[in-house]
Amino acid sequence: AKETAAAAERSGREETGSAGDRENSSPVNDRMLKDLFGEDEETFKEVLNSFVDPSEEILEALHRALDERAAVEVKAQAHKLKSSSRIGAYQLADLSRDLEQAGADEDWESISRLAESISPAFRAVRSYITAL
Repeated sequence: AKETAAAAERSGREETGSAGDRENSSPVNDRMLKDLFGEDEETFKEVLNSFVDPSEEILEALHRALDERAAVEVKAQAHKLKSSSRIGAYQLADLSRDLEQAGADEDWESISRLAESISPAFRAVRSYITAL
């Protein structure tokens, strides 16, 4: 699974186009994963399903950090979520990247604004995955 996440993250970095180009699309870019792992549906589902539980744990830790107003921990959890979202969940990855930066800057106005979008973005990805 670590190799899978690393390969997906590398591919995510190579992705062209802006966040705006991706915002109105599916919560997961399945083409990216299929380009990496082939057209096998079982592998595709396995990779996506391996994202859900660890990401839920990251979100729980992120919410604790938000409650505690611990910007350094917000940054750390947002970084983890950003990395795991490189499965093709670009909107979630972009939000996580921005939240990570806001945490690094201790910019609580931005942290609060971005934090409101993280859970709905994650739920959209999880719904996409569970519908497979």
